[in-house]
Amino acid sequence: MSLFETKKRHAVVVAGHRGASGHAPENTLVAFARAKELGADGIEFDVQLSADGIPIILHDDTLARTTNLGQQLRPTELTLARLKELDAGSWFSPEFAGEKIPTLEEVFSEFGGKLDFNIEIKSRPGFEADNGIEQKIADLVRQYKLEDSALISSFDAGRLASLHRYDPGLRLAFIYEVRPDLYPPDFDPIVTAKSFNSVALHPPFRSVDRALLEQAHTNGLNINAWTVNEIPDMERLVALGIDTITTNYPDRLVKVLEQAPRQD
Repeated sequence: MSLFETKKRHAVVVAGHRGASGHAPENTLVAFARAKELGADGIEFDVQLSADGIPIILHDDTLARTTNLGQQLRPTELTLARLKELDAGSWFSPEFAGEKIPTLEEVFSEFGGKLDFNIEIKSRPGFEADNGIEQKIADLVRQYKLEDSALISSFDAGRLASLHRYDPGLRLAFIYEVRPDLYPPDFDPIVTAKSFNSVALHPPFRSVDRALLEQAHTNGLNINAWTVNEIPDMERLVALGIDTITTNYPDRLVKVLEQAPRQD
């Protein structure tokens, strides 16, 4: 079963946002395991590089919020060995003390074949533009034979276009926000996504309506909404026929889906 198959275990694909990040420290192995335990079909997580070029799982620009480093340093300023010395769990709860920042390879090794993956390449103003992260992710996906269960996404259309040129066989998704300050007046997310052969769009959930779903589906794109944590919002999207919902609370979404009529 894959994020991209028509027939799914649930009427909607359940994706744990940074794992089950409402229940465990985000982007850690324990959060990913908890997502699986709570019924998620897949997990969404963020990938950056260490100073020595190893893909690691981390969302923020710096390590300050989710580790005990106590400094506004970026992951690219520390080697993997130094990153592995950090506590990435205590900030969430003392019970997770000692949880480590995982590498992408550790995630693939632990959960490949058990969960689907939505791999977000972190890229924004100030991030290193040409550090080879696209190729490193692509090569690991191929190495672990996860082409059918991995979706690689980013807000950065340039990174996705670069990745498509490097390996046109991988599945890509374009993430965007509905903000006029970010895009030109004629911005069309569907046109952008199709320019590098994406299989999905990832909009913020509040912007998803029936018209967007129909337009996307007509163009061969799934709609995978983020980040949906409240039950009424889940119910609305399920009724619309959304493809994937990304949530901090996979258990809430599973309960909603158990009570909803099947969308076949």
